[in-house]
Amino acid sequence: MTRRELLGALAVAPLTSLPAPPPVAIRRCSSYDDDLASLIASMFDSLGGASRLVSNKTVTIKLNLTGSPAQRIQGRPLGVTHYTHPRTATALAHVLHSAGARRIRFVESCWATPRPLSDYLLESGWNLRLLRSSAPNIELINTNALNLGQPYAKGRRARRGREGAKGTAWRRAKGTRRAKGTAKGTAKGRRGAKGTA
Repeated sequence: MTRRELLGALAVAPLTSLPAPPPVAIRRCSSYDDDLASLIASMFDSLGGASRLVSNKTVTIKLNLTGSPAQRIQGRPLGVTHYTHPRTATALAHVLHSAGARRIRFVESCWATPRPLSDYLLESGWNLRLLRSSAPNIELINTNALNLGQPYAKGRRARRGREGAKGTAWRRAKGTRRAKGTAKGTAKGRRGAKGTA
């Protein structure tokens, strides 16, 4: 069989093995000042309801914070151009909490920094009080380094290249190991060289 014959046979073969496309909800929003929570809730309702998907679960939301917070396009706010708008995230957190989500995690690999995501969001002009008031169970996690969220590697220090650069959680864990050691080990750990206490 030639390649041309094979392609011809595949073209007329029935395509019964293709899966059905996943459901999608789309709504028009003319302004970020609209009632975004109602709009997002109606999109979830058209998909069978948010509670069916998130009730008693941890929900992770990947933000889109592309580039540095100092990078502006024609001087416009980041959320209007190339960042997730803070009101969209706040409305989504409210809808997910109302639907019974146990925990809501916003994650992002912040532009070349191991600092906490909350610092990065503040620098980007987000109102964190408004975000945290939308749901009591919000965690903000910079995936470049461990911070205020649950550690990905429980009880182990972060490894470069996997969890990111050495962050504050790594230093806390390292300090805890030193505290459990002997006085000689503690002194050695602090000085980083051999010696006695």
